[in-house]
Amino acid sequence: MGKETIMKISLFWFWNRAEEIWPNYRDGVKAAMEELGRRGHTVEWCLGEKPLADPESDYILIWGDSRCAGFDYVKDHKAKKGLLLTTDLGMDIESLRKYDCVFAEAQCVVDKIKPFGIRVVKAFGTDTNFFRPTELDYVKPGRKPVLPRYDA
Repeated sequence: MGKETIMKISLFWFWNRAEEIWPNYRDGVKAAMEELGRRGHTVEWCLGEKPLADPESDYILIWGDSRCAGFDYVKDHKAKKGLLLTTDLGMDIESLRKYDCVFAEAQCVVDKIKPFGIRVVKAFGTDTNFFRPTELDYVKPGRKPVLPRYDA
C-alpha cells in the first residue's frame, strides 16, 4: 500500500444553524473528519450560510443534498470538489455532475447514481465503525436503546 498524500480539506456545512449546533454535534461525518485529522490531514470546518474556504485547500467537501447552493460559493476555487450526499430524495443528477466525486452514505444511493457515469463512492454513514458515541456505549445505530427509567 502506498503512502497517503496529506491534504488540507475544507468541509462546508451550508446551514443557517451550523455554527450554533456544531459544538455539540456528533455523527459519522464529524468522526470521519477527526479520523482524517489523526492521519495528518488538516480539516477546516466552514460553517454557516456563506463560509469561505482557505485558498490553499486541496479538496473541498460540501455536506448537503444534490441541490445544495453551496457549490456556487466554491465553484471557482482551484481545489477538487466533493459532495457528502445527505439524501437521495429529490436527487438532481445534473447538479451531481459538477463534483469531482460524490460520497454517498448507503450502497442503494451509490447504485442509483452510478449508471449516470458520475464518480460515486460509498464512504460514510451510521453503518460504519466511525459512529461511536463518546459516552453511551450502549447506544448503537439502527437500534432503539434501552435506557434506564428515572421516576421523580
